[in-house]
Amino acid sequence: MQKKETLFFATIPEKLAFLKQYDKNFQVFGSQRHRYLCNPPLEETEVAAWEQKYQVQLPKAYRDFIKTIGDGGAGPGYGLFPLYKALESSYLQKPFVLESDFVVERSFDTGAYACEIGTCDENCTLCENAENCLLYWDDTENCFRYEQGALRLNSHGCTYYDVLVCKGVGVGSVWAANEANGMIALDIDFLQWYEYWLDDCIDTIYPFVEAYHNKIAFSQFMEIQGSGLFDFERTKLCFLCGLLGVSVSNKMKIKTVQKAYEKWQKKP
Repeated sequence: MQKKETLFFATIPEKLAFLKQYDKNFQVFGSQRHRYLCNPPLEETEVAAWEQKYQVQLPKAYRDFIKTIGDGGAGPGYGLFPLYKALESSYLQKPFVLESDFVVERSFDTGAYACEIGTCDENCTLCENAENCLLYWDDTENCFRYEQGALRLNSHGCTYYDVLVCKGVGVGSVWAANEANGMIALDIDFLQWYEYWLDDCIDTIYPFVEAYHNKIAFSQFMEIQGSGLFDFERTKLCFLCGLLGVSVSNKMKIKTVQKAYEKWQKKP
């Protein structure tokens, strides 16, 4: 097994291979969807044709990624959208205008939005200065003004997603977004965003992988303080079952996994 310090300087394919090798039961959030696999890369001619058709120059880091690593697949949340699927929920005809975080509050009772100008209904017709409001609904783009010029990269579920600015202010930057609550600047580019995700996944599983290879006592393994889903007993058991090659079921008992682990411990 590679030491984590060495692994963090590895290439993207090597990091994905590490995660696929050890998270066999896909316990990291979203991995059951993409299984750490990327779609085939696009050819330069395909990317150039897309840019020509939609009159958008893709940021270099993202452009290189979809030509060398893959056009969608493994990635943050439930995985990266392929380029053409990303376009379906993106609004690229007009430029991105945000220069700082834009947080929106919406009333669940009335459906009204509250922004820096005032209170709007869903079509932003209550503002005196609607044409300059970031919540203005653009009929041409079929979106709020604050969403324009950005390519939707993925989905985290529950209307949360990330976008890549392709036109306008801050081209190449990634923002965290929510359909009802606006956008927050992450102050990173696409490659940084992707590698932060990879490194966070590795950070999440590494203590368990290291403990497994060191053959620590089963009780100690189960007491490891995990992050996110890995703080739950069942997640730890499912992850360990993947390492041991033991089938997972809804009726899985901790004693069964413990017995399999202790049998493995005795192997030279």
